[in-house]
Amino acid sequence: MQVRKEAWQEHYDGGRGFDPLGDAERALLAEHVPAPEGGRALDAGCGTGELAAALAGMGYQVDAVDFTEGALVRARSEQAAVSGVRWLQLDLEQCGLPGLPGLPDEGEAGYDLVTLRLSVAFLTNRSSVLRALGARLREGGAIVVITPVVKHTPPERRHIALDENELSSIADGFEEALRFEADGLAVLVLRGADGSFTAVEKGRPNPEAVAGAAAVVTDAAGRVLLGRLADGAVTVGGRTVTRVKSAVWTRPCAGRATSLPRDSSWPARSISRRCRSSRRAPWPGSAG
Repeated sequence: MQVRKEAWQEHYDGGRGFDPLGDAERALLAEHVPAPEGGRALDAGCGTGELAAALAGMGYQVDAVDFTEGALVRARSEQAAVSGVRWLQLDLEQCGLPGLPGLPDEGEAGYDLVTLRLSVAFLTNRSSVLRALGARLREGGAIVVITPVVKHTPPERRHIALDENELSSIADGFEEALRFEADGLAVLVLRGADGSFTAVEKGRPNPEAVAGAAAVVTDAAGRVLLGRLADGAVTVGGRTVTRVKSAVWTRPCAGRATSLPRDSSWPARSISRRCRSSRRAPWPGSAG
């Protein structure tokens, strides 16, 4: 779920925060990611800084980042007595994560630990962010994700939690993924960011095609070639063609045929694509 920066600013300016770090979470961190000698940690989405302060207390030198200035103002104030923490304003979804120390194999420091507590559900592209963060781990380092889960979350707060499929997708791409529970929260400890990942079919998306259409057919470059109307007829640039089972034929034409895919839920938005029909041949795919 994407939340506007202004909404987060209002959240922190209004004195709100998140559930405090629990004893069970602290115990899991101490057991599974103790600070090594000279250990460095990144608290990604640090909020008001409670976890960053706890990591500093474990012996880490901590970079604590958040993209909302209001969070960092409160963190600097509320954690003023804590040493060993550097507070940085950074959007985790910016490509390349500018402002963070460089990659370990480029001679930069890197991190032994990266934490994301109560923040991963709000990321638009979780896999990309986790892989970018994983690239900044030192050898043997870990990413710890702490998040609410759907089964322990009221329906009206579903947007702050992850379901089992979403939790699995987070762990995908890591060589080792351990999962623990802490007061209704899932705690994932991920290591080996160079592991393989799996492509999972999520099912048919909602139709977004020609106004009233159920599907469009595109070529390999993504250009729209054919559209199937809701009544079953097949059109190329508004002209009806013959449809037999899953294959379609078009008549040769010298001009360009134009199809106008359109999302019925956003009727003002339309996209034009052009294609050229040069010979009579069965289409290798399906219009349905």
